[in-house]
Amino acid sequence: MLDFNELKEKAKANFKANYWRCVAAAFVLAALIGGTGTASANSANNSTESASGSASSSAGTLDPKAIMIILGIVISIVLIVILLASIPKIFAINPLNVGLHNFFLANSVSEGNAEITEVLVGFTPSYKRNVVTMLLKDLYVGLYCLLLIVPGIIKSYAYTLVPYILAEEPDLTSKEVLKKSEEMMDGHKMEYFKLMLSFFGWFLISIFTLGIVALFYVNPWVDCTKAEYYRYLKEQA
Repeated sequence: MLDFNELKEKAKANFKANYWRCVAAAFVLAALIGGTGTASANSANNSTESASGSASSSAGTLDPKAIMIILGIVISIVLIVILLASIPKIFAINPLNVGLHNFFLANSVSEGNAEITEVLVGFTPSYKRNVVTMLLKDLYVGLYCLLLIVPGIIKSYAYTLVPYILAEEPDLTSKEVLKKSEEMMDGHKMEYFKLMLSFFGWFLISIFTLGIVALFYVNPWVDCTKAEYYRYLKEQA
């Protein structure tokens, strides 16, 4: 049975051995996770609100056919805005996400001696595959979220290892990477949830300190722990 404390202590030791690099990498990773989708969502909401307002104000004077045309234009504009806002995420943020996960994995393997250049792995040599795989991952999770929140969370847990596998196994196809992540997480989703839940007290402290503790301690520790957990699952496979 997995010993959470032992795993977390090992991760903490590797984190402290490479403190400032881990802090910097965790900061960027947290910014990516917190920021992805926000711009597109806000842009889409603003477009929808302004367009809907115009449509509703004139709905009383337009026939149904004209209203349908306006709604079609509104939907098209929203989709275009979302697509344009997603371009940086698809082609830059997602590969960087892979590279950041690779950094924490390398830091685990080297026991605190990873170089910050490890983050570039997401862009070479399998950039195209990384872009496609991360896009598919996001699409699948998003589609499951359309069903209900819980299925979306379960699917996101199933794909949580995708960035590590992309970084470590450049010869696998997108389909093989997604499948391998699902297989490795099969029967371990609740275990992973409990592992993350074990940081709950630290998350509360982070809130009360306005994120300072998260920035300089909790986030890099959690990211190092996730990398250790990946290595643990790999050994179990």
